[in-house]
Amino acid sequence: MADYTQQLREGVAWLRFRPAIEAEFRRSHLIRVRAQARFWQVFQIVVGLIASNAVLRGGSAENHLPLLFACLAAHLLVSAVLTGLAFSSSYLGSYLRVAAVLTPLRATAFAIIVADLVDTAGSGTAAMTINMFGLMFFSGLLLRQAMPAAIAMIAAFLAALTAFEVPAPVAAYSVSSLLVVFGLSAFVAWDTQRASRIAFLEHGVTRSDASRDALTGLANRRHFDARLEAMWRIAGNKQARLAVMLVDVDHFKAYNDRYGHQAGDEALRAVARAIEAEAGRRVLAARFGGEEMALLAAGVTEHEAEALAGRIRRAVEALDIPHEGAPEIGRVTVSIGGACIVPLPERSASGALQLADQNLYAAKRQGRNRVVFHGEEYAHVQTGSFRHGAGQS
Repeated sequence: MADYTQQLREGVAWLRFRPAIEAEFRRSHLIRVRAQARFWQVFQIVVGLIASNAVLRGGSAENHLPLLFACLAAHLLVSAVLTGLAFSSSYLGSYLRVAAVLTPLRATAFAIIVADLVDTAGSGTAAMTINMFGLMFFSGLLLRQAMPAAIAMIAAFLAALTAFEVPAPVAAYSVSSLLVVFGLSAFVAWDTQRASRIAFLEHGVTRSDASRDALTGLANRRHFDARLEAMWRIAGNKQARLAVMLVDVDHFKAYNDRYGHQAGDEALRAVARAIEAEAGRRVLAARFGGEEMALLAAGVTEHEAEALAGRIRRAVEALDIPHEGAPEIGRVTVSIGGACIVPLPERSASGALQLADQNLYAAKRQGRNRVVFHGEEYAHVQTGSFRHGAGQS
């Protein structure tokens, strides 16, 4: 979550984030603008039908008709595809990608149709203005995607006016008006999307602060508890294993007594960084309380979970933080207890956590700086709240 803060420092002038945050922002953007996108695509179908009626009623030069019918077909086909996508279940995953490719094609076709209207009726600038405004603010496209369509529309409009031999004063007025609208709408769209991106990052920072431990930067206990329950349900539905690990800094009270609480805080931060580095993005690492950390890993085997715990233990030991109050090794170490369990109806998340806690204290009793994991000897244990209704947690 710290990425939000870093991205905020880097700024949003170019309207692009780092890939992971950009993907999250685009999903948020699509959810927010879905109603607008649906309206705009349906509106484009209506516009296409009105334009078709106008062409069929006559007035266009005979040699323009094949091109106009092709443009009308392209406009209606693209509008139908994008309307279907805007109302479909694949909207979030596909709309921006498909619309970014098809919208310039439709904008080009629309510009040619309007250029013919200017040729036959002497006006059509209002239609281009409405389409430009809608492209920038109602289509659901991000500015980077709307700009190529807008430029294609202007270029096609100018080329069609020239090809249709529209009088120079009329063509100049139409194109210059469209360019002014393009410049103003592009600036407002840039400013609006910039503000939207800043608000997205600030909200992300706020969310991160609410779920993060202030000292270590890991997730806090409240966030861990919520994720444990959620991941337990998901793992149960999939009948997949969920690994729960508790990590405790050995002889931490003695460390605080000897080196002071500021040094203790720095040691906890160093241990947290080592845990986070080994855990990676797919494993939730949290500060459970005091000098105790906790980890959640879904969809892993017991061997993989125990191997991760072993890497964490070695990484903390490799920090080589002196600890004269630790008689075993003389530097800061951790003990780790874990449980790797397939959630079943008679089991509970709190029971899995208790089992990890029992294994942690087994590691302490066996001499510290070691990993003790749920093994075969626990296969039939009914203890604590590992089974619902046992009366303890």
